[in-house]
Amino acid sequence: MTLHVYLNGSRIEVAGPMNPISLDSFVPALLLDGLELHLGETGPTLEADGCGSLLLWSEALRTREDPAFRGSVVGCVLSETPDTVIRVALESSGMDREPSHEGRFGFASLLPGVYQLVFITPQGPVTRREVRVFAHRESAIELEVKREVDGL
Repeated sequence: MTLHVYLNGSRIEVAGPMNPISLDSFVPALLLDGLELHLGETGPTLEADGCGSLLLWSEALRTREDPAFRGSVVGCVLSETPDTVIRVALESSGMDREPSHEGRFGFASLLPGVYQLVFITPQGPVTRREVRVFAHRESAIELEVKREVDGL
């Protein structure tokens, strides 16, 4: 397993166990503004072969090419009629989206973390779903909605 290292949002390659290298060679301690260590898959990045991620932040070393450390959510509401879910809200953000005629919706430029999506029908909220956003990744979610028939 590998600990993946990022500097201002860009992944950097650190030498392997046979050839260890000091992180000071990437970011001198005097230029380091922040450091985050996330173990396992609970961190803001997702690497299939990783045991965690180390995030290094340095204002002095920022460049225009530094990628935004953000991700996105794309989704689709699958239903018999297109007006079953009329709105999808990203709880606590004030953002919401109206699904397209095909049921598609999306939220871009989100900070990594766990979010609650609220699916709203003309009668009000019908369900909530949790979605995890990772930096530089697109998280996908689908919701199948069926109308209940009275008397069955």
